[in-house]
Amino acid sequence: MRRIIGGLLGILGVFLVVAWLRYRIPMNKSVVIEREVIFKVIDLGFDDFFRCQFESLFFHRRLCVVDANGNQQAFFVREKDFAKCWKNSPFKLKELNKTLVVNLQIRPLYFGGYGIAKVKHIEMIAKSPIIRK
Repeated sequence: MRRIIGGLLGILGVFLVVAWLRYRIPMNKSVVIEREVIFKVIDLGFDDFFRCQFESLFFHRRLCVVDANGNQQAFFVREKDFAKCWKNSPFKLKELNKTLVVNLQIRPLYFGGYGIAKVKHIEMIAKSPIIRK
């Protein structure tokens, strides 16, 4: 029984070390981008399940935005920043014909992807919000 528990704790430790190295080593430069928010009512994070589980340990949430090509792109932000974007219900925003545009400061990671994004500014614009389930 001790060997099983020790083995499971060892596997968990290796998982955390590998994930920490993969998702925390940034490149030198940071970039500020401006993107429109996509309101995902139910976000299970199946497209990047491993990273979603790792970031949830540190109270980070996925913020989905529209990239330059019109596709969905997800960044992880602190829970306080995520709450700022969801201050108003997306359905109420739809009634008002308003949506949010965020300025994010992001840092590319050494092994690909982006690190934790910082929300610099949130602006409400006159446009119908993108709501996905």
